[in-house]
Amino acid sequence: MGTRASHTLWVWLIVCWMAVAGGQDLYDESTVPVLQLKFSQANWWAQLQAYYQTKTNIPATLIVDGVGYEGVGVRFRRNTSYQMTGTSQKKSFNIEIDFTIPDQRLMGYKTLNLLNCADDATFMREVLYSNTCRRQIPSAKANFVRLEINGENWGIYAIVLNEVMAKNKSTLADPQGEFDDWIELKNVSDQTVDLSGMYLTDSADRPLKWQFPQGTQLAPGEYLIVWADEDGGDEPGLHANFRLAADGETVWLYDAARNGYMLLDCATFEGLGTDQSLARYPDGTRPMQVSSAPSPLGPNATTKPK
Repeated sequence: MGTRASHTLWVWLIVCWMAVAGGQDLYDESTVPVLQLKFSQANWWAQLQAYYQTKTNIPATLIVDGVGYEGVGVRFRRNTSYQMTGTSQKKSFNIEIDFTIPDQRLMGYKTLNLLNCADDATFMREVLYSNTCRRQIPSAKANFVRLEINGENWGIYAIVLNEVMAKNKSTLADPQGEFDDWIELKNVSDQTVDLSGMYLTDSADRPLKWQFPQGTQLAPGEYLIVWADEDGGDEPGLHANFRLAADGETVWLYDAARNGYMLLDCATFEGLGTDQSLARYPDGTRPMQVSSAPSPLGPNATTKPK
């Protein structure tokens, strides 16, 4: 469907109404449930767009853990996350389990909201907020889920800024033999991700500062180095048109135009010494910590760096 990249995505889930649930819980924080939506209509996306303003559902089949729920109602949520994503297909969805079958429930739940975490590069803000509130006061439940629509992944981007070095003296040389600043990305998903048309920048005023060339791909679990050396024309290797300031700054990763230039990730450091890096610990996750044991193109340590 042209306007959506074929990346593995995640959305987060919040309940609007709850009956007495039994058995497995969608909101078990130790699991990431998979929700599969199947539309029989060939023009289902056009229908969702046409019915956005009227909040009209279209029927679909929802499959969870191999169990099918026929005739659920699906529509786009009417909120800023719809407008903010522009032409991107990463919309927020409302699913009414009892749309055509009044007593139908999913593990006791009647209505699900799948939110696309627009304008939240961490994809964690709403889940953390909701689950923290529930420890003190009655509040909605939230969890992460993986959404599939007609067999396609639909829902948090699988590419992260995994490690950054701003004062490289001897850690890793670029293909030209120079020890320049570098930014490492990692594909934490189980599918190849196409980075073509995405952007890296160190300037809040210029989010589209450097663009990944066409054909740039990352296989599952693979790492990629972009040299921040202002040598954009150098080959081989990927060379950005900016350098990093060792005394501190932020690096941003933005999606391609086809997905509305959404902010995917960012990494901020206050200062890095010679051959120090800012890296995710554990590897590919949060938080990011300053480390004197950098590991470009390889996994970061499994424990907090010293």
